[in-house]
Amino acid sequence: MPWWRRRNRGGVRDRRGVAAIEFAIASSALALMMMGIYDYGNTAWHSMQVRNAVRAGSAWAAYHGFDAGKIATTITTASNYPAITATPAPAQICGCPDPVAGIVASACTGSCPGGGAIGKYVTVSARAVYHFVLPLPGRNGAVTMSAQGIARLE
Repeated sequence: MPWWRRRNRGGVRDRRGVAAIEFAIASSALALMMMGIYDYGNTAWHSMQVRNAVRAGSAWAAYHGFDAGKIATTITTASNYPAITATPAPAQICGCPDPVAGIVASACTGSCPGGGAIGKYVTVSARAVYHFVLPLPGRNGAVTMSAQGIARLE
């Protein structure tokens, strides 16, 4: 009896290799999902690092006073993520606290509309770019994360 008749005798089909094909399909889908989860988690972690760098720069400015170079150094060294930059550079501003708008910039002389004294503040910003491991269609290959903080100097 020829080999092709022996294989399909009685309607029974040979199922060797089916599990390997199913594993190949399932493992590729699982690998894509895992890379997406990895990218999502890394984006969240790096975003937290940028916010923590701004907090560190704001705390340094509030404690030591305004020094743009040292604040920028504190921002870039506050984390082990090397892509963090102090962009835009720290700046000193004068302003009045407002319960709705936050800090309203004003001239450094005079008084605030509510009658309080004008305060000196520093704006601290940080930015970092994270490049995705898996750039998907419809999604740019990188995301820019930024954060900003304001600390009172006086």
